[in-house]
Formats: sequence, C-alpha cells, structure tokens
Amino acid sequence: MYEKIMVPLDGSELAECVLPHVEGFIKGCHVSNVVFVRVVEPITEPNGISIGTEKWRESESTRKSAAKDYLNQIVDRLKDEGT
Repeated sequence: MYEKIMVPLDGSELAECVLPHVEGFIKGCHVSNVVFVRVVEPITEPNGISIGTEKWRESESTRKSAAKDYLNQIVDRLKDEGT
C-alpha cells in the first residue's frame, strides 16, 4: 500500500512513543522505505552578539552529528527488534 513513510522525531521519550505504532505500520502495510528525520535548529545570535564563523560551524556540525547519531540509534534499535 505505502512505499515510503517519514517519521519525525525530536529526541524525546514522548516522541518515541510512536515507534511501536511505526513498527506495526511497517509490518501491516509492507512499507519498504522508512525515513526518520530530526530537525536541527539553526543557532541565532542573542542580542546581535557574534559567536564567530568558526565556532558557529563547529557548533552546527556537533549538533548535526548528534542528531545523526540519535537517528542511527533508533534505526539500530528497530532492526534489533526485527522490524
């Protein structure tokens, strides 16, 4: 029925409550492709104070890496459970 679904997560336990439903949906509807996403909010400079381009890039890279690691953990957990 569905070929691809997207599952947005924010890293919270509340958001992860959807995962058992996703597992059931994958199995019941024979979904072949699941895309997990997590938004990485851009850094805003408070009161116009510049944090510097290099520090900004480091911070953004760290936050993107953390989001990717989190999503990989979710995927690994679902694979371990046989989904």
